[in-house]
Amino acid sequence: MTFPALSNLSESDPRRRSAIPAYSGKRVQLEFDFNGKVPTLDATALLTLSHLKILDQTLDAFDTVYIPHSTLGWLFEELQKATFHQPSRIVIARQVRDMLATDVLEKFYPSTVADSELSAQVGEDLAALIAEAEKEGEGGTTQHVVVRPAPVYRISSLMEEEADLSAHAAVLSSCLAVMDKLKQKAIITAEEVDRASAYLQMQEKPWPNQPEIADGATLYLDNLAITYLLHLGLLEKLKAAGLRAVASPKAVSEANTLLTYNSISDEVKEIIERLRSSLNTRIESGHIRVGRRRNIEKAGDEAIPEHPTVGISSLTSHCNAAIVDDRSINQYANMHDGSSEISILCTLDLLDALVASNVISGNNWLEYRTRLRRAGYFFVPITKDELERCLRESTVADGNVVETAELKAIRESLLRVRMSDWLQLPNEAPWLDNTIKTFIHVLRNLWDDGADVAQASARSNWLAQHIDIRGWAHSLDPENADNIVRTGRGVFLLLLLTALTGVQQSIMDAYWNWLEEKILTPIKEQFPDLYDWLVEWHKDHIDKITKISTSERDEF
Repeated sequence: MTFPALSNLSESDPRRRSAIPAYSGKRVQLEFDFNGKVPTLDATALLTLSHLKILDQTLDAFDTVYIPHSTLGWLFEELQKATFHQPSRIVIARQVRDMLATDVLEKFYPSTVADSELSAQVGEDLAALIAEAEKEGEGGTTQHVVVRPAPVYRISSLMEEEADLSAHAAVLSSCLAVMDKLKQKAIITAEEVDRASAYLQMQEKPWPNQPEIADGATLYLDNLAITYLLHLGLLEKLKAAGLRAVASPKAVSEANTLLTYNSISDEVKEIIERLRSSLNTRIESGHIRVGRRRNIEKAGDEAIPEHPTVGISSLTSHCNAAIVDDRSINQYANMHDGSSEISILCTLDLLDALVASNVISGNNWLEYRTRLRRAGYFFVPITKDELERCLRESTVADGNVVETAELKAIRESLLRVRMSDWLQLPNEAPWLDNTIKTFIHVLRNLWDDGADVAQASARSNWLAQHIDIRGWAHSLDPENADNIVRTGRGVFLLLLLTALTGVQQSIMDAYWNWLEEKILTPIKEQFPDLYDWLVEWHKDHIDKITKISTSERDEF
């Protein structure tokens, strides 16, 4: 949970964020207070609370808290996993980053498209370098060479079949050729030459008919070449030799990924250590009680290993609530062991309770929910007050909504769920149904007395993008998708077509004008069947109202 959450926070593209399935779309928001509650906290909930940095506040809000016996041992194991075990790769990544910053290395910016067949044979990275070297070297005065240790294997052969690159021999060179050039330019000593030769002769072989590297040449270095040259201390000497070194996209990307991973690894260790410290202090004081160790020997060789999530089931006789951030568990309302039953909650319920108890403020509440959305936690419900507040706090420029960070997080969270297959219908239909109805409710609330029509229209346009159920058609049952989309879309449109109440006639007219222009006219032109269905529904509705009114008048 924690690694992807921290990675997602620094990822600007929502399409590349990982999913954290902490909450079920089937669950209903539960209200509770801390009085009389004795919860057992699952490891998933502990990690979420530690991630939000409200673990201490939450634990202190309860008189007594239980945790499974295996929790601290499991945290120790997770701490070991979080530690990066190849520090030499981090050293290389830092060197690449430093050389890019000091212009010893340059980033690769392609100006041509690589051949698709070559890409399929040796990979897009090397194919792009070869294509660039061949294009830039045509008719130019500067030599362009790809430095890649031989041999190169076909990517589909599992290093069993060498790729045929004879057609590109004029631009392929080995690291040994680079070493020879540095020797020729009197950049490296005889001892450095001997050491580099001994190493490279074991790691690579020369390319057939490889060109001799000319003065002032541009060298396109692939990831493996950079690793070898860094190891030998030759990479930083290329600039002094008058050679231009260009790093492959893969080398730059891998360096950035490793450094990001290393940075996140430190944050993960901090979160786990903060969690361990909070638990340990309260265990010593008796505030947190540890459950008994499960006897798994009697269960046989196929027993489920001791794990905190498994362990919470053994605490049902001591607690009246289980707080779990795992959608496979919190989709249910209760948990029982055959003799006792407890309610299942999640950290979203805890946040609501913390606000109700004045432990955190409403602003804190919104901040924590925003952080969860940005961290990739799926199915965080959207409340009417939350959405309306975020939307009204946004500004409008040139007829468009300028999103606040909170509003952007709501939109991107919805978009990320919609792009995935995580939404399981019909089980999780409550989340989707409530989300669309919330958007419609807030849209109608915008058109109140005193509303600025231009701003209400802009904000309504923003909301209208998210109430079309067609965007969720891929999650529906294929056999009934068309019928569900038509019926469901019609029902939501009927909610929009309900007359506003308690507003001035000018606002009512402005709302109908917006509805006609943005909703009804496009439907009439593009989906005449749906438009006719809406008209017939209103005819029938008016007819029923008329008959009821006539009947009541006759009785009177």
